[in-house]
Amino acid sequence: MSLKFTEHGGFLPRPVNIQISTQKMLEPTLTYLETGILEEQGNKNSIIEQGELILATVLIQNRGQGDANDVSYSIEGIETGIILTKTNEYPKSQNIGTIKPNESRKIQFAFSITWGYEGSDNLPIKIRLSESKGRFGGTYNLNLKLKEQNLAATDLKIDGNYNEATEITDASLTSDIDKNIPTCSKKHKNRFALIIGNEYYVKNNGLDSDVPFAINDALVFKKYAINTFGIPEGNIIYLNNGTATQMKNEIKNFVGLMAINSLEREFYVYYAGHGYHNDNKDAYLMPVDVKSTNMDDAIKLADFYKTLAKHPTKSTTVFLDACFSGGGRDGALVEARSGIKLKANDVKIESNLVVFAASSGKQVSKPFKKEKHGLFTYYLLKNIQSSNGNITYGNLATGIINDVKTKSLILHKEEQTPKVNISPKVKDSWENMKF
Repeated sequence: MSLKFTEHGGFLPRPVNIQISTQKMLEPTLTYLETGILEEQGNKNSIIEQGELILATVLIQNRGQGDANDVSYSIEGIETGIILTKTNEYPKSQNIGTIKPNESRKIQFAFSITWGYEGSDNLPIKIRLSESKGRFGGTYNLNLKLKEQNLAATDLKIDGNYNEATEITDASLTSDIDKNIPTCSKKHKNRFALIIGNEYYVKNNGLDSDVPFAINDALVFKKYAINTFGIPEGNIIYLNNGTATQMKNEIKNFVGLMAINSLEREFYVYYAGHGYHNDNKDAYLMPVDVKSTNMDDAIKLADFYKTLAKHPTKSTTVFLDACFSGGGRDGALVEARSGIKLKANDVKIESNLVVFAASSGKQVSKPFKKEKHGLFTYYLLKNIQSSNGNITYGNLATGIINDVKTKSLILHKEEQTPKVNISPKVKDSWENMKF
């Protein structure tokens, strides 16, 4: 830029060139991160089903370096058969003010899918974000699916300060193990899995304490089974809040698969829920509708292992996020029986079974509340994630034991020591096994 002068007598000074240094505008970047759901009225299985009242939590973040001012949102894509509810409490659209760099906001809205809905199971619900400059927002599909498992909304997790050059850190409604799940290069048609997450005992007239996050544990383990272990989804038997009848039927079906070309097939079992023991010191897996007064309907652990060993397989691996001490994840006692030495981790196993158990003896299998998982399941999946799925059973066992022992003492001031139970047939080879 130059500055020129005029003068009546013609005595003009030379033009002056002016250079002004300016700082580039610090731009905001409004970003949609993820959506989680909570069933305010429903069976709380993290599946959107017709007739339920669903509370959706949408997480957004300013991932730029400038303030996003006068930010507004609106929920869009509402079509016939999708009804927004409780709009006075959770508005369809609203101005939410300024969002600073690295700052996250949770936006909530409630909706129901009517019985007359005839649209796609991939629900068309979107969120539109805008701000004062009109350039740093957008419209985002919320990826909500009907009749399929959706992420459960949890507490917001975020670190970071607002500095001159703000470091942008990831915000999330979910755990770090719920995302960035390693993916194997192919599907293994001869791999099968039985996955059970038993969480809601009280409302099913079972034991008098629930198992927080058990459904989330099972759901995310299923994602690893599909993506990391390469198990075709059609080869997975998946059960939430399994009753005695359901568990026994699905175990029977699973063992039926083990009878077919068994030496060519690999099998995985995952269970998160209550364990229990009777007066004879025998350990049981507890369906959600079984009380301690009717243990005949529970799944005796020794019988369960014997059933899994009935047919010789290429490999059979069990992951057991349960304890048998009478203590619950939430700290409540489940009719604990003191003075009884437990057999849960001493149950004899045969064939080629390898069992990863969450705890030893009278210990309680604890939760990792911040991550919304059981402590054992979190570090089981964390070690698999950190290795990109390329980890031996020996290294996996070492990692889980060290991580769970350490974190349990820090968080709960109690010991929790996972244990690996190995059948004699594979005692010399199990450490080198891989997924």
